[in-house]
Amino acid sequence: MKIKILFLLLLIFCTSTMGAQQMEMVKKPLDAPDFYQNGKKYKMGELVLLMKPNYEAVDYMKKARTNYTFSQIFAFTGAGLVGYPIGTSLGGGDPQWAIAIAGGGIMALSIPFLVATNKNSTKAVESYNKGFGKSKNTAFIQSVKLVYTVNGFSLALQF
Repeated sequence: MKIKILFLLLLIFCTSTMGAQQMEMVKKPLDAPDFYQNGKKYKMGELVLLMKPNYEAVDYMKKARTNYTFSQIFAFTGAGLVGYPIGTSLGGGDPQWAIAIAGGGIMALSIPFLVATNKNSTKAVESYNKGFGKSKNTAFIQSVKLVYTVNGFSLALQF
């Protein structure tokens, strides 16, 4: 009798339509957005794995991550070039302000990459959330496992 009930529960859980809670994106000025799902904050690299079933969303998130990497490279390189003459000036040396101006220009190059990061991130989240309908409060079962315990077999559900 237990096996029949267990099989019925497993069948119900496997065939019912269960969706995850939608991904939320919080945009920040001059930085990549933050991503939240079920109250947990995710990094861009984690989102690529989380969105794996949705190829379109993964594509956009990979583009966003690449753009963010280039944005950070230009921003940090430019900041270093701006900071060097300032440090030289504070140390009493003769600063070369042309380096600081070049650093400012390099930092400005990071802005289009950051805009592309936000645009692709928005598309990825919209594509990912498209599959979940309009309800934000849906149950999400991450895994269903049949495990053996001391008392016999049991059904382990992870929410």
